[in-house]
Amino acid sequence: MKHPDEEIEEKVQQMSENDSRPTLFVPLALVQFIDRTVEAERKMTDSEFRRRDAELEAHARLDDLRHEAGDAKIQKADKDLERRLEEMNNFRTQINTERVDYLRRDMYDRENAAMSDRVKSLEIVRGEQSGKAAAYASMVGVVVVFVQVALHFWK
Repeated sequence: MKHPDEEIEEKVQQMSENDSRPTLFVPLALVQFIDRTVEAERKMTDSEFRRRDAELEAHARLDDLRHEAGDAKIQKADKDLERRLEEMNNFRTQINTERVDYLRRDMYDRENAAMSDRVKSLEIVRGEQSGKAAAYASMVGVVVVFVQVALHFWK
């Protein structure tokens, strides 16, 4: 006859290494065993699917947030670029407006050469006038000296 502990040990079966509670081995019909095993696997698979679906949904939400943040950054950069381009266009318009007021180089050179010629002719005329004035002044001086000498001796 077997010892009662041995009898119990034969009937006890470990479910897994992590299962701390041994369960009694109860013979089941093969169909029931398969059904229970399939049901346990189905529950475990459903649980894993729900967990993966939740992770996938969280990942999708995170991607949406990243895309929204990226879109917001792109919109901000577009606005800044538009502002800068508008400022550049205003600056270009201002330059073109001011450019109308400036002389072209060839026109400046032509006018400067004409003015140089006029200044040279004016310098010549002025020199001639200065010479004439000096000549007249010296002639007046000579005449005054002669008149003074003549008056001095005539008396």
